Amino acid sequence: MGVGARITLPGFVCLRDAADVLGILAGAVQERGTLNNTDGAWYVHAADVETKPSGDTLPECARIHLNFTAVDGHDKHFVLYHFEWGHDGTRGLMPRSTPFWLAVGKGLVDFFGGQLDYNDCDDEDVDYEVPAQIQYANLDSDARWQRFQEAKWALKPVSREDMDAMAAHAAYTLSGEWR
Repeated sequence: MGVGARITLPGFVCLRDAADVLGILAGAVQERGTLNNTDGAWYVHAADVETKPSGDTLPECARIHLNFTAVDGHDKHFVLYHFEWGHDGTRGLMPRSTPFWLAVGKGLVDFFGGQLDYNDCDDEDVDYEVPAQIQYANLDSDARWQRFQEAKWALKPVSREDMDAMAAHAAYTLSGEWR
């Protein structure tokens, strides 16, 4: 095992939405699809981001695969999405503590709300926190759902500056080497 970051998301964050936002932040091409209706509704999907069951050994998790060259220059990233993260219904991800994953994790927390722990081996459990963005919960009306899609469409990938800002907090360098 290595040093991980801990990204805690509110319980209302669905796997596909987390995967799309994560993919967009990592540099995936955004695709816009239309629904089979006449009111002009559309949705956002991150290209080359795949979700898969994690298998029999971890049925409480799903895998999110980034099948493209991400903003850090690496391809084939993946992370586990935990459905049973906290006793309070929160969801979670636990990638390596790298500048890339810390910047993407901060972006996820900025978008949905939640907590980011830069290093799961230190004494601090929460290094960054944003209140739950409840406007993204209960997407029970067409207008709320469309505003959520518009917010995803407005996202931009994390930048080199974002990753550089997280480098001081990461356990591993941009190339993945231990500090």
